[in-house]
Amino acid sequence: MTTALFKPEVQAILDRLQRGSLWLVETHAKLLSLPDGGVGTDMERLYLRGLDRWDSYDKALRTLFGFQGCVCGQGQRCPDDAPVLCRGCSERQEAFQL
Repeated sequence: MTTALFKPEVQAILDRLQRGSLWLVETHAKLLSLPDGGVGTDMERLYLRGLDRWDSYDKALRTLFGFQGCVCGQGQRCPDDAPVLCRGCSERQEAFQL
């Protein structure tokens, strides 16, 4: 399925999740480069709020629109080094571990 077939609302959420995933990867790397991993810093608080918001969008995408699979696209998966996996990838990963 191509992204052109998604409802505009679904595509907007997917775009936001993809941009958010990149931001999470970049910010996580910055945190890890700080002393003590940036624990207790404003950057850590911002990162945690962003992580929570990203997860809320992923959950809404699946609950409201019945989306399945990875937010990165059909046949794709979240990067292994990403600090978070979408629900599609984490469910697939759990199935492989059983």
